[in-house]
Amino acid sequence: MGRKYKNPPVVEALCEFQFIPNQPWDMTIPGLMYEKIKTEFPDKQEQIGINIQSRPTEKGLEQKIEPAPLKIQFFKKDKSALVQLAPNLLVINCLKPYPSWEEFKSLIIKKLEVYREITNPKGFKRIGLRYINIFEFNKPQIELKDYFRYYPPIPDTLPQNPSSFLTKVELPVEKGHAMLIISLRSAIPNKPDSLSILLDIDYAMVTPEHILIQDISNWLEKAHQKVEDAFEGCITDKARELFEGEK
Repeated sequence: MGRKYKNPPVVEALCEFQFIPNQPWDMTIPGLMYEKIKTEFPDKQEQIGINIQSRPTEKGLEQKIEPAPLKIQFFKKDKSALVQLAPNLLVINCLKPYPSWEEFKSLIIKKLEVYREITNPKGFKRIGLRYINIFEFNKPQIELKDYFRYYPPIPDTLPQNPSSFLTKVELPVEKGHAMLIISLRSAIPNKPDSLSILLDIDYAMVTPEHILIQDISNWLEKAHQKVEDAFEGCITDKARELFEGEK
């Protein structure tokens, strides 16, 4: 990411736009979007999910399960990238192998322009640029501090080398208008007697309409730099050796 690597650990990069609408959501929008991008993203499918919300009550924590809005996904033939669409939501995903930032940014801007032509949104409610990285180790345990500068510290009085873990921080930046969200957790390994660790970095604008639509190119550059800096700040040189760093 920040430096050039022969085998970068990023397995998915995505940019998510949540919009403030100018008008009620029109169910013809997915079809109109597909007509404009079907040459590049010909395969489509529907995804139905659920939302789980928790709220305190007199009887304790109560969970409410509701169906999530229908999401339409448009895939490239080789499944290397996709565009996701839901009411007032646009997500552009790149999967492994990750292209250059220039290619990914161009894809983001082009698909955002198509969305704007169709829906004419009032502005951004939230924008997020997120990178998901997986580090693979050919052994079942490691010393986290050897590979990561950000990791869950375990007091010496407790057993070391956890079998699973999750640590997450949300750091306000840009005077609170943005948030840098970093999480490190164990992941399911691809093979026995191995270890996988996931580093997830998300830089998000969280103040509605703080960024104007015409300023999105500059914001993306800033966000990408913040993600790169966070990535490099979270790992050690020993981690870089895993994916053959090059200056």
